Amino acid sequence: NVTELYCSYNQITSLEHCPPNVTELDCSNNQITSLEHCPPNVTELYCSNNQITSLEHCPPNVTKLNCSYNQITSLKFCPLNVTELNCYNNRITSLKHCPPNVTELYCFNNQITSLEHCPPNVTELNCYNNRIISLEHCPPDVTELDCSDNQITSLEHCPPNVTELYCYNNQITSLEHCPPNVTELN
Repeated sequence: NVTELYCSYNQITSLEHCPPNVTELDCSNNQITSLEHCPPNVTELYCSNNQITSLEHCPPNVTKLNCSYNQITSLKFCPLNVTELNCYNNRITSLKHCPPNVTELYCFNNQITSLEHCPPNVTELNCYNNRIISLEHCPPDVTELDCSDNQITSLEHCPPNVTELYCYNNQITSLEHCPPNVTELN
């Protein structure tokens, strides 16, 4: 009857034999290579710091997903109900297949080149240390944006409601187009 399982910092290589009624699973910091055998009713999944290469077999009802520090190259198979997605420190090159209902997206330290396919309802976007060259396609409702350590040349296309903006270590030459509501700028 276990519904919450925290088995981080072990030597687990598979989720086989996981209790079937688990809805919250933290299996971070193990040696898991696949989400196969993950309990089907999981809604919160924390599987960071493993050796996962794909989100295939991720339970369909997951709403909070932290799959950071893995070897994932694509968001394909990411569950559609995810609203909070932490996929930083992977090998992701595109936001294609990102779930449409994500409101908090932490995709820093990847190889993303564009914000195209970024879900439209994102309000918190942390995409620093990628290969992004423009803020074009940035979701319009973003209020917190960290796009530092990219190759951005202009703040044009920066969402108008941004209040926190971190854009250091880019190629920006002017603060023209800086959103008027910014209260914190780095």
